[in-house]
Amino acid sequence: MGKILMSYFLAHSVDRVTSYVVVLYSLEAANKVLGDLLCLAGAVLYGVSNVCQEYLVCRFGSLQYLAAIGLFGSIVSGIQL
Repeated sequence: MGKILMSYFLAHSVDRVTSYVVVLYSLEAANKVLGDLLCLAGAVLYGVSNVCQEYLVCRFGSLQYLAAIGLFGSIVSGIQL
C-alpha cells in the first residue's frame, strides 16, 4: 500500500520535484571551505563520542552507563522545558 501511495504522489509532483532539483544544482555555495570544515569537525566529534562511550561502558558496565545517560538526559530535557 505504501509503495502505491508513494508512486501516486511522485507521479503527481514531478514538476515540483524537477524544478526543486534544478534550483538546488544552480545554487552556488558561498562558504565551501567553512562547510567542509564543519563537516570534518562533526565527523571527528562523532568519532570522539563513540570512543568515549566505549571507554565508559568498559569501565563502568553497560547498566550503569545506561542509567547515567538516562538520568542526565532527563535533567537536560527538564531544563529545556
